[in-house]
Amino acid sequence: MNHGNHGKNKFTYKEGTMLLALMMIFCSACGKQEAEEPLPAETVIGEDGLWDPEKEMYLADGISETDSGQSEETETDEEEITSDEEDDDRITWEANSRDDTYDDSRREENSAWDDPAYSNSSRDNTSSKQTDTTKTPQSTTKTDQDKTDTNKNNNTSDRKDKLSGRANADTGSGIPQTLSVGSAVPDFTVDLTDGSDFMMSDYDDDVVVLGFWSTGNENSLKIFPTFEKLDSEYGAEAEFLGINDKESIETVDKYVNDHEDYVFDVAYDVSGKVSTYYPKSSLPYILVVNQGIVYKVITTVSDSNQLYQDIRSAIKACGVDVDAMDIENANDDDA
Repeated sequence: MNHGNHGKNKFTYKEGTMLLALMMIFCSACGKQEAEEPLPAETVIGEDGLWDPEKEMYLADGISETDSGQSEETETDEEEITSDEEDDDRITWEANSRDDTYDDSRREENSAWDDPAYSNSSRDNTSSKQTDTTKTPQSTTKTDQDKTDTNKNNNTSDRKDKLSGRANADTGSGIPQTLSVGSAVPDFTVDLTDGSDFMMSDYDDDVVVLGFWSTGNENSLKIFPTFEKLDSEYGAEAEFLGINDKESIETVDKYVNDHEDYVFDVAYDVSGKVSTYYPKSSLPYILVVNQGIVYKVITTVSDSNQLYQDIRSAIKACGVDVDAMDIENANDDDA
């Protein structure tokens, strides 16, 4: 045993103490590093710092792992913000796409919705429709007028046919029959008390009121005051004729002379030829005739005023402007 070499390799107390202190410092530093930040596997301590093979970088290059984590978090946040922005852009794009689809659909349905030419055409069509709507009442009025004219022509033709085939009391042609509304009145000629005569066919374009009476029928005499009033008011537009029913000329003249205030036309029918073609069951017998056709038949008279109103309404319906004539007559009376 070589005791000399053995004694030379032993540490002195002072050296051992220093070595132990260095080891404790080193262990303390290593323990602190592990506590704060455990090193990844295969981490190598080099001159430039700690080398992390996973991150392929030196951890001591001024970029700590904490800074790296914050950077990664920042990058993650930026990625999330970018992702959110992309999502917003995608939502906006989808909304715009839906709007575009709706607009496209709407434009397809309405044929170039935003086209100025279409807008002008649309306004023109609208104006045309409004014009057509404006024209519709005129067209309807014209159609109604055409119908009225057609009906008038038909009525005129029908009236002429009736009058051409009507009976004639003077010649005895035709079969006497009871007259009703719409019947053509038989033609006749009679002598008047003033020496003139009256032919029914001369008034085929006018309104004529015929009243049959007899001195022996008190009720029929009510036609005299009524006819006189009507004749004085509307005699310019209508003819009023009182026909005696088969009494003698003397009887008729006496009654007329006794009532000189009645100036409307009164006729004789001594032979009864007119009465034959105007058959009746009783007196009075009154006919309102419009252009040769019977418009109204009156066989019952309650009083003269009611008879006046009935005849006035009838001649007004036949086209006599009684209201205007009333005004004219009232003005004449005031003058």
